[in-house]
Parts: sequence; structure tokens; C-alpha cells
Amino acid sequence: MYHETCAIECYLQGFYLYPMRERKSEIPENIKIVARNIKDHINNNGLKISDVAIKAQIDTETFRRYIGSQEGHPSIIMGTDKLIRIALALGLEDYNELFNGVKLPTK
Repeated sequence: MYHETCAIECYLQGFYLYPMRERKSEIPENIKIVARNIKDHINNNGLKISDVAIKAQIDTETFRRYIGSQEGHPSIIMGTDKLIRIALALGLEDYNELFNGVKLPTK
């Protein structure tokens, strides 16, 4: 009973009982560039991350993980469905703006 109560209290206070799992592979550079482009568009247009996330119908914390923190890189990779929703939420006329600086892999 004690452990169950402690676990609930830890959860309610924002403490996690288990460590975050580590990524098995690094986030590809092109994904980081797209995330940076999304952040730049948000900052340059005076938008709020939470507003864009809500408009894109994505949980705000998940959205933050897609684009990374202010200094950091994304911690998860978004699917194309999320990318389209984000582009629509940003009001982009040309989705290619999100891919500025992305380089095709060379063989």
C-alpha cells in the first residue's frame, strides 16, 4: 500500500520513478533542420508554441519534443501526417519552406 501511495504522489508532483530511455540512434540532421525551420517560423511570426500545437491538434509537450527546446534538438521524429498538420497550423502557403536547408543524401 505504501509503494502505491508513494508512486501516485510522485506522479502528481511530476517526479518519474523510471529514468528516461535513451535513443538507440541519433536524430538525423535533416530532421533537426526541419525542426529548426518550424521553430524559426514560430519565432519570426510572433506565434506561441502552444497555440500552434493546439491548432495542429498535437499535444503541446509532444509538439515540443518534435521541434526541440530553444537550444536543443528534437527528441522524437514526427510523421508526415504531423508535418502536414503543423504546416497548416502555421498557415504556410508553400510547405517547402519547412525544408529550407535540407540536403539529399549522397551515395
